[in-house]
Amino acid sequence: MNKSEKKIKLVSFMRDSYTYMDQFDSYAKLNAACANGGPAYLVETIENDYKIKIDGYVMVDFDSFIHVIDVLGGVRVDVPQYVASYLSNVKYGTFPAGNNVLLNGEQALRFSRVRNSDANGDISRVARQRQVINSLISRCKGATLSEINAVSDVILANVRTNISRKAILSYAAKAVTDGWANFTITEITMPTADTRKPYSSRATAWIWVIDYPLAAQQLQLELYGKTNIKLEENRKSALTVMYGR
Repeated sequence: MNKSEKKIKLVSFMRDSYTYMDQFDSYAKLNAACANGGPAYLVETIENDYKIKIDGYVMVDFDSFIHVIDVLGGVRVDVPQYVASYLSNVKYGTFPAGNNVLLNGEQALRFSRVRNSDANGDISRVARQRQVINSLISRCKGATLSEINAVSDVILANVRTNISRKAILSYAAKAVTDGWANFTITEITMPTADTRKPYSSRATAWIWVIDYPLAAQQLQLELYGKTNIKLEENRKSALTVMYGR
């Protein structure tokens, strides 16, 4: 969040990003960092790959996700017909489609998790996840401090975080007084299209091969408006080695 520019920047990191994990002295997909080392190690891995500083984390499991969404009265998102058709089945019935559709917690979880409804797979999924987050931010517009504190109490009881309750309540107060919910929201997926290429083999399964120095430079510029990463003109990257570019 850039308070001086009044901007919130949402960054999605692709779960299939292939990366080195020093804690295990091996290469694996990014989602393995959290599965094997916990959220703190996931944060450390992202910081190492992208040369950024992450101030804290909030981890939400599936049950907590549903509960928090329901407590907030649901979320409004755009649901394309092809996604609704994919999610409609005998067990759950017809999934709603259209613009500004109100989803309950269970529906929002299914909407956020599905990644096989189109050819873009996880790229489309992380975009849907950002829709949900955008909707939650919009729900805070016009809320009073007491209302946000009440919601914070519910959320804190249902998530895992390394941010103290005192700090979160302080953020809530600033969010109300400074109008954070009205900040302009921009979105980015990392790695970007020009810093990633798909690769599949029996040893690695399906992964993203990434030019991390270039991706890190791009993300620093996006978040901070400047970068400390200098790239040589004729350097060799992972993409150069794998694909000759």
